[in-house]
Parts: sequence; C-alpha cells; structure tokens
Amino acid sequence: MALVLDASSIVNSILPNDRQAAARTAMGGQSLIVPELAVSEALSSLARLERTGELSSADADLCVADLSSMPLIMLNDQDLSAGAWAMRRFLRITDALYVAAAIENQCPLLTADRRLARAVRAQVTDVSVIEI
Repeated sequence: MALVLDASSIVNSILPNDRQAAARTAMGGQSLIVPELAVSEALSSLARLERTGELSSADADLCVADLSSMPLIMLNDQDLSAGAWAMRRFLRITDALYVAAAIENQCPLLTADRRLARAVRAQVTDVSVIEI
C-alpha cells in the first residue's frame, strides 16, 4: 500500500512531539510518496522551528538526519503540475502538488494541516485524507 505525505506529516513524524507516534503509525509498512517540494518544505519548517527556539540545534540536526534517511519515493513536481494547476482555485499550488500526487497514485494523503484536509474533503472527491 502507498501513502502520499505532505511536509506537515513528514515533520511530525521526525519531530519529538505529541503527533509523532500517530504519524509513524500511519506511515508504517507503507510506500511513502512525496512530490519533490516536500523535502524543501520540511527543511524550511525545521529551520523555522530552530530559529524561533522551539527546537534546539541538536534536535534540529537529528530531525534532518531522520529526514535524510526516510525511504521516500520522489515524484517530479513538473509531472504533477497539470493536476496541481487544475486545483488552483481552491488550493495553494504547493498543497495541490500533494493532492495531485495522491490522485496520480490512487492513494491517501497524510497531513497534519487541518486547513488542507478540510479543503480536500470539500473539493476533491477522489482523494481520501488521513489527518494526524
């Protein structure tokens, strides 16, 4: 079975927080699919958490090492661009790339982003969302 991860689910799976166990449980035994932008978005989130002092430098380094070792199947953003563009009226393009990946691979989208989950449930009938 496969699962598309957005950056919020990736970050929550590697961050020592209350959502980590739920994220890891949902990911267990799945093929983990991401659009290319997922890694840069996850790194950006980790850097922001470190800059604001919510994450120590040592913990941030451990999270980056965990991210680097994740067995992610990367999809080319350009290949997903037409599908993402079709959703531009109700999703940010970055979010739409994750949804396009889920549609293309006929698998659920894992997210910790409540706004994204609501929008997908309201507008996209052929993608199921797993919220953590």
